Amino acid sequence: MKRRRLILVGKGDGWKNAPSYGDFETWGVNDLITSRPVDMVFDMHPLDQRWNANIEDEIKAMDLARATHDANHQAWLNTQIGLCRTINTCTEKNIPLMTLKEYDFSPTSIGYPLKEVSEALRSDNFTNGIDYMIAFAIYTGVFTDLELYGINMAMGSEYEWEKPGCDFWLGMAKGRGIRVNVNSHVTLLMKPRDGKLYGFGTRQTFKEESCMSTQIMEFSVLERVVLLNAIPKTKGSYEQVKSIDEFKKALAFPQEEQDKLKFVTTGPEVHWDDKAEVKKEIEVNDYVLSTIVETLKWMSNRSELPEGQIPIYERFVVQHDGRIEGQVTISEQIIHDHERAKNRKFV
Repeated sequence: MKRRRLILVGKGDGWKNAPSYGDFETWGVNDLITSRPVDMVFDMHPLDQRWNANIEDEIKAMDLARATHDANHQAWLNTQIGLCRTINTCTEKNIPLMTLKEYDFSPTSIGYPLKEVSEALRSDNFTNGIDYMIAFAIYTGVFTDLELYGINMAMGSEYEWEKPGCDFWLGMAKGRGIRVNVNSHVTLLMKPRDGKLYGFGTRQTFKEESCMSTQIMEFSVLERVVLLNAIPKTKGSYEQVKSIDEFKKALAFPQEEQDKLKFVTTGPEVHWDDKAEVKKEIEVNDYVLSTIVETLKWMSNRSELPEGQIPIYERFVVQHDGRIEGQVTISEQIIHDHERAKNRKFV
């Protein structure tokens, strides 16, 4: 059976380490969609208490000195702006916004099916927004692997009030055979606070097998040259940096291959004998694929994508931009069902 992966991304330390593109779905919390791509947004707060469609215009007109010096006001502005941009982004991209109920000002908002989820899973032990995401993932019955990034429950009230709920739902997921990985060096989820087993006093060592997927991809000489020059120095987790470093080494041209291809370098340009070209197979994981896509999109957004790189852009960005080949995502199914129920199309 093909494994089906879901990545949940919070806004705590480590959220940037979550891969953006690959054979998985991604759900994000609150206004995360304004910082990275996700397939579905969860914001389990009363949005009508924070919604202000004209907030950005009002901010431009007000004295911003107050926002700069008043931390509480700055926090209020951030939530107002974040919600406005979240709703706009969800509407523009037809991304479902799972929240407490449907709101007229948010065309893609979906009311969380609390009764159905609670009855199906025989619990309503919800202590924070992440709980609802995990529970809904279990409720769908389609995911075999669950990965968490930026969800740590290690500070203050998070640890005291919210961690028990997350541990409960993650335990239920594992009990139903879902493979769970919490990707963070600072998280306290599914851990004792001191990292030691009660009574034994030994360090906790069990770790699930990685959910990271890999695939073998063919790269032409042109693609290798472009990506070698385009991919920047990487910052991130050990796994990320190691993956990108190994990928760049695989892209590189040893002297023997350069001689065979009759490499000639003229300034920034490289020329070679097309007749001698042989595509190279390289193993690519989620981190590498995400880096390739994000690098090419960054170049395109800055109008720095040369004409000869269009086929490369189309191969990696257009093909992998949030799509899972041959598979309807849960978010797509939700939007489809919601459109049928409303008998209308989202703008």
